[in-house]
Amino acid sequence: MEQNLQELLKAENEVNKRVSEALQRKNQRLKVIKEEAEKELHHHRVDKEADYQRALARLKQQIAEEGSADGNQEQRDMDNIQRDFQKNKEIVVDLLVKNVLSVNIEIPKVVKGTF
Repeated sequence: MEQNLQELLKAENEVNKRVSEALQRKNQRLKVIKEEAEKELHHHRVDKEADYQRALARLKQQIAEEGSADGNQEQRDMDNIQRDFQKNKEIVVDLLVKNVLSVNIEIPKVVKGTF
């Protein structure tokens, strides 16, 4: 009986040792997998950040180009308006003066009552 008990204890120790070794191997594999995943994640983040920065730079450049184009267009429009104003200013003033000075002072027939 003592011998059977010793064999059971020895078997139990052997099983515990194997389980412990299996857990160590499992933990080691998990550690390696985690490290590889972190490396891949880091590379992925770096790539995505680089893509984002390139897209941001492109967008900023596009906005700057559109802004300068809009600014140039606005300046051209203002120049055209100013040129048209200078060209038509005297014509409009003359027309207004002519209309003010040529007011018909006759009393309308409707007011007189003669139809």
